[in-house]
Amino acid sequence: MLRFGCTMTLRTGSIFGVMAFVISGGGCGSSSDDDSTSGRAGDTGTAAEAGATTGGAGGKGGGGGSAAVPSGGMQAMKGGSGGTTAGSAGTNSQSGRGGASTGGVAGDLGDSGATGAGEGGGSGSGGAGATGGTGGTVGTGGSGGNGMMGGPLPPELAWERQGNFELYEAIWGSGPNDIYAVGRAGSLVHSVGDGTWQSQETNTSADLKGIWGSGSNDIYVATTANLILHSAGDGTWDHQAQDSGTSFNNVGGVDSANVYVVGAGVMHGTGDGMWGDSQKVASGTLYAVWGSSPTNLYVAMSGASGHVIYHSKGDGNWSAQTSPSLSSAHDVWGSSADHLYAAAENMLLRSTGDGTWASELNLPTPVTERFVAVFGPSPEVIYAPTDKGNVYRSNGAGTWSEPQVVDPTRQGMSCFDVWASSPTDVYLACQFGVYHGVPK
Repeated sequence: MLRFGCTMTLRTGSIFGVMAFVISGGGCGSSSDDDSTSGRAGDTGTAAEAGATTGGAGGKGGGGGSAAVPSGGMQAMKGGSGGTTAGSAGTNSQSGRGGASTGGVAGDLGDSGATGAGEGGGSGSGGAGATGGTGGTVGTGGSGGNGMMGGPLPPELAWERQGNFELYEAIWGSGPNDIYAVGRAGSLVHSVGDGTWQSQETNTSADLKGIWGSGSNDIYVATTANLILHSAGDGTWDHQAQDSGTSFNNVGGVDSANVYVVGAGVMHGTGDGMWGDSQKVASGTLYAVWGSSPTNLYVAMSGASGHVIYHSKGDGNWSAQTSPSLSSAHDVWGSSADHLYAAAENMLLRSTGDGTWASELNLPTPVTERFVAVFGPSPEVIYAPTDKGNVYRSNGAGTWSEPQVVDPTRQGMSCFDVWASSPTDVYLACQFGVYHGVPK
């Protein structure tokens, strides 16, 4: 629906015998009604008095137009600034001064800003006095914005499959030349960023569910068996055994001395092979953990009576965060303590760290497609894949792209995780292998 953000009325008046037309716009611009005063005629034989010397002030410029929805964008934003403010009238027959460079007020979302029409100053009239100054020039309306909140979206990428035709559930890298992917039955592969992947022996047949490291020489893998894998980046993987029957879904951390694995609860590792007792969060299954510091931790989970995000100050106690009522969230991640995301069913949730989460992007209902992960190499570059082989990208300011199909030859292919070193170096762990996104 097209709405117009201002109204215009035409009013007429007479200024000492001279008909004046004034166009005023509601919310578009403002105008001044200052009129110069005529001189009084002199008595018989006496010269007339001089007219007033000051002309009326010029009107302000109109408001800027609003921007249209950008191609490929999901949201629009306010339009650009309006035009320049008209100058004030001159005095004693001198020209008015040029307008200031201040723009008018931008149009509302979806509205078209109208150009304001300021009133010129009235000329002095009467006897032999000086003529009033000329009114200022009406400001010109500004152009609209680029139709997008924040900066531009990350570029759309060309996706190529690399390595084996194998299901990989998680992916992580310390940099563009050091990337790992993990999958079923102990499968773990490594790449130096050249498009080839080399298997590394893990000595377990357990499914590998998550991978994270504090650096290239300190890497952890969560497994469905009662063990956690650790490597110093040399291709060998040590087993850190846990109680029998323990199963883990993911691993994350803050630094080398604060590592966390999640499953039925949360276990804290101190980087020396020692792990604390499992911390109970709520009734349900935990799928992801992220923290900005040891005293600011988040988990994503399912089955917790509508609550899917929980928070801890690092003391072992966890409290539910406010969010839409959902049955599960599969990932939680942040670029900082106040720039947080969660992949929760058909919603991407966003929080500023105040304990409240709101949906920033919704997939259609009824729900047939779900977000499975969210990650970005910077606050302005965010990616979110789905379990139907689509990937969305964001500028980190609330604008998301339309979905891009990762592999058109395998429509509906599930993806499980995402990692990126830059906007032009993005990896997905998917049902049929690792996919690498590069510039088109």
